[in-house]
Amino acid sequence: MPKGASLPHRFYKPGEAKEKYFTNAIKRYAPNAKMEEIIFVEDFSFTGNGSSGLMFTTEGFATDEIRKDKRARGISTPIRYADLTHISRKSGTLV
Repeated sequence: MPKGASLPHRFYKPGEAKEKYFTNAIKRYAPNAKMEEIIFVEDFSFTGNGSSGLMFTTEGFATDEIRKDKRARGISTPIRYADLTHISRKSGTLV
C-alpha cells in the first residue's frame, strides 16, 4: 500500500444499514455476538460487506485481528468489557 494510503472503512449502526453487514461481521469474527446487542460495526473490508473490521456491542468488542489470533491465544470473541482488567500498549499495539 502506498505511503499515506489507508484502507477503506465505513461505520454501520443497526437500523441505518443492511442487516448483511452485521451478519457478515458476526459470522467472520464475532460468533458469540447477538444482533440486538450491536452498537456499531466499523468495516475495513475492501468490498464493504462487513467481513473485516471492529464491532462494539453492549457486552464487549471484537475485531477480525483478534479472531485471526484466537487459536493461538485462546481468546474468545467478543471480548467482554467485564473481563478487562488491564490494557497497555507496546510499540503502538494494544496488548
